[in-house]
Order: sequence, then C-alpha cells, then structure tokens
Amino acid sequence: MNRIPTAILMLLSALACLASGAAAQTLQASVKSDRVYVGDQFIYNIILSDANTDAIPTTAFPAGVRAEYVNFSQNAYVTTRRQGGQTQRVTVNNLTHQYRVTALTPGVNTIPPATLTLPDGSILRTQPVRFEALLPEPAPDAPVEISATRTTLYAGESVEITIAWTMPESVRNANFDTSDFPASLNPTPIDIASTRSGRIAEFEFRGHRALGLIEQVFSPAGFRTNQFRFKIRISPTTPGDITLGPIRVVFNRARSVDGWARAYAESEPLRLTVLPVPTENKPDNFTGLIGSYALRALANPTSANVGDPITLRVELLANEPLPSRNPLPDLEDAAAFDNLFRHSPEGWTEQTPSQAGKRIYTTTVRALTDRATEIPPVEISTFDPESGTYTTVRSDPIQLDIRAVREATIADAIVTPGLTPRASDARRSIDPADPAFWAAPSIAQIDAAQPFALAQQLRRPIVIAAITTGPAALFAAVAAAMTIHRRRDPARVRDRKLRRAEHSALRSAPTDAVRAAAAAALDCNPDAVALADLDRLPAHPGIVRTLKDALAPAESPKSNTPHAPPVTAKDTRLAIRALRNTMRKQPITHDAGRELA
Repeated sequence: MNRIPTAILMLLSALACLASGAAAQTLQASVKSDRVYVGDQFIYNIILSDANTDAIPTTAFPAGVRAEYVNFSQNAYVTTRRQGGQTQRVTVNNLTHQYRVTALTPGVNTIPPATLTLPDGSILRTQPVRFEALLPEPAPDAPVEISATRTTLYAGESVEITIAWTMPESVRNANFDTSDFPASLNPTPIDIASTRSGRIAEFEFRGHRALGLIEQVFSPAGFRTNQFRFKIRISPTTPGDITLGPIRVVFNRARSVDGWARAYAESEPLRLTVLPVPTENKPDNFTGLIGSYALRALANPTSANVGDPITLRVELLANEPLPSRNPLPDLEDAAAFDNLFRHSPEGWTEQTPSQAGKRIYTTTVRALTDRATEIPPVEISTFDPESGTYTTVRSDPIQLDIRAVREATIADAIVTPGLTPRASDARRSIDPADPAFWAAPSIAQIDAAQPFALAQQLRRPIVIAAITTGPAALFAAVAAAMTIHRRRDPARVRDRKLRRAEHSALRSAPTDAVRAAAAAALDCNPDAVALADLDRLPAHPGIVRTLKDALAPAESPKSNTPHAPPVTAKDTRLAIRALRNTMRKQPITHDAGRELA
C-alpha cells in the first residue's frame, strides 16, 4: 500500500485548519436593549469572531438616530471544536467595534446590516437590529420657549435664536439633542454673558460645548422658579419657508414616590421665511457678505525705496460666523492700484489660527514709482439686511514715504573709459567688439594720457616732505590731512549739527532744538527758520508734523487759535533722530537754504 508523504499530510491538515477557521468567522450586531427613551444614548456593538483583520465594518444608520464611532476592543475565549473526527480546545479571538447611538425621534428604528470585507475577498454581514424609541412622560410644568431676532431673513444671513426652559426643582441629565434642526440652518451655540442673578452652566449641544445661564424668574402663577436660557446662531443657506423646532429637552426629574423619572418638554415650532439676496443693483464684486463688517489695513514698512517689499495686512471684523473663504478682492482687479504697485502673485494669505470676530489676511505689494504716496483703500461689497441695500466697506488709506531710486541699465555700461557717453552710445544689444566699462583703454587713449615725469613729481610738496622728514612724518601728515578732510566733509558737518540738536532737545527748549535741526538740514541760520520751512525737510510727513507741532507755540505764542497738545522733549528728540537718519541718505545740496541765507 502506498503511503502518503508526511509533507503532503501536513499541508492538507493546514488547509483543513484554515478552512475551519474561515468557516468559523462570523459578524454579529447587538444592542443592550430593544427599547430606549428618546434622547438616551446606548452602545451598538459589531462583533467579529476569529478576527484576522482590523478593518472597520461599513455601517449605515437611519435618520432617526445619531451615531458616532467610539473604539474597538479585543477579547479571547476558549471553546471546543471538532476537527478530523476529534474534539479540540481552541482559542477564539473576538474584535468588537462600538458605536454610541442617540435616539432622536420616537418610533421603531431599524439599523440595516453592517458589512465587512475579509482579506480573502469574502464578505460578512450582520443581521439587522431593531429598537423602539419612546417619549418619556411629558412635563407641562416645564415649558420651553423659542424666539428669534428676525423671522424674515436672507439666505446667508446670521440670526440669533434664544431658547428658554423653565426648569423643575430637581433636574439631572438634561439635553437638547433631540430637537429638530433642518440641516440648512447650520445651528451653532453662542456663549451667553452672566448676570448678578444668574450663574453660568456648561452643557453639550449637538456635539459642541455650550454655555447657558440659570437665573431665577417668576412664573405666570407668581411663583419664583429657575429658568435655563441659552442662545444659538443659525445661518440658512437655502431660500424658502423653514420650520425650526420643536425644541425638545429630555431630562430626569425627582419624584417623591419612586425616585427619578425620565421626562421631556418641547416648544412650539418657529417658522422662518428665507429670502434670496436681491439681484437689482448687485455689485460685481459682491462675494456674499451679509451684515455689518469693518476693514482695517496696516502696512509695514511705510517708508521704503521704489521696488522694496511692503507687507499689507487687512483685518476683517464682524460678528461670527465669518466667511470660511477669503472675501477680499484681487488687487490685480483694483483700479486704484494700477500703475502704482506690483502685487504678489500668491495673492492674499489668511493668518491662522483665527480669532473670534476677526480674520486677518496679508499680501505683499511693491511701489513702482515714488508717486505712490499712499496705499489706496481696500474695498468689499456687503448687503445690509436691515435696509435691503448693498453697501461698500473701505479701509483707510495708508500714507507712504517712497524714495526714488536710479535704475541702471546695460546702456549705462556701454561707454569707452575716459570718454563722456552720448545718447548715440546706447544700444539694445552688445557683442564682444563693443567697448564697455570692462574693456581695456584704446591705443589713442594711452597715447593721449599724461606721461609720468620724475622732475614734476619731485616738485610736489608731499614728496619734498617725504624726502626731508622721513616716512614716519609723511604718514603722520597724511593721517592729519585725512582727519581734517573728514571733519570738513559737509555730510559729516551736517550730521554733527543734527546730533547736537537731538541732544539739546532734552537740555533746552524743544523749539531751539527744532530750529537747530532744520538749519542743519536746510543749510541756513537757525534764527531764519520759520514754521513753513519745515515742510521742505526731506522726512516722513509724520516726522515733519511732530517738528511743526513742537515749533508752533514759539512762532505764535499769542495766537487765539488752539494748538495741538504740546510735544514733549522726548518726542522732539525722537523726531530729530529720525530726521538725522533720513538725512544720512541724502546728498549735500546748498539750494535748500539759499532763500533763508
């Protein structure tokens, strides 16, 4: 008789084990009870026996419940199985997926079968699970009221809803999750302010943390009772008639006979009329902003050269909810920015994290000319639901101090060394034969250059000093000459005068310091400086304004015209310092003070 090889027997045994294991895999669903109260939460379990996958089953829940996945857990137990005519003890691993389910509406609900695809491609299904949601006993002595600031509103407009619940004396585990809110309303809770007669209470509203106010009020019968009040904001997105509510609260209340009992109370429904935004006179740049908005713009720096980057920051201020996308216009389409600024190709960037009631957007602009004296206002179009009209919201313009720069082109470099360039020397292109600033001098230029003559050089005073006094004395003479030259340099002289004027602002009258600073900048006598002369200072308008305010009281001390608040010595010093820093970049000219000399 032929014997089956041992390897083949082992393979057949393994296949039999795999087949028995696959056959033992099951998927089951269960709930603890098939009857629950509306508003109560319960656990829905999906159990995979002999699990060899961690995939989450595919589930679908009916509209009358709200469900969320919680987690999964593993457990094992020992059982017996009969394999190959023998009974064996085997360990079974179970994987349990848990969902937290809340019954929202009364009636019978059916959770359809859940499915799970195994690694070998086979599909497991659970049985459907049915349960009944029951309303607890009504509580007519605990009414719920609902009110809105507006019942006729526009699509996209936000409206506050106030919900007030008259509470029984002893209450536990109250929730409003079973209230009827159409999906198009997008309800979100609003934190409410505390009062002297109330206290803040935290609760959960549709998965969100919310704050309400518990305060004492008088019932219609004249009894003092507690009322729980909170606010939500709705933003309908679809025009038409919408019914909000009823708003239902489910809670446990104390009873003298058998302890705690489940109860509920609900409001009357609130009917809303949602209108479409009118198309008449609708601006082309309208992006759907409804309500009251404000824009605030800031720039940094405000003093720059042509072409330097300037960060433009715009803050959009309004009540929540603010738009989720950027409502600011593209500056490429803003006519006020044409021919004056170049814009960043990335456009606006929203700064995160955002703050409540504020959204911040930034971009980069570059001035194309020194004629750009300000950043124009940024504009957005909004719709005012109170008046039913469109309005334009603008930020304030931002004053700029843009300095012109000389632009060097390749035509500036195409010159022959030692010669004055002519207009005809400018070329659109060059080749290796073109003379340029890097080219060697021509033969004619070398011949025309002054030759070196030893006799002429020996007659120079500095050479005579070097021969008669030696190298050390020569170096000392050169150093002294350079020091004298630097001290007599007009730019250094002007800077020293401005520095002395800056320090004198704290030691003497600010008016004397302003006159000294203006005289140094305009190259004139300090006694000749008048208030109007300060307008010619090459400084930022804000610096000039500060200097004028410091000088104004001394120029017209007996004037009946009220002056601005006096400028302090510290502010005067800072203004002169800013003027000094600006003047360091300015070339020396003597035209500014000719009229005052």
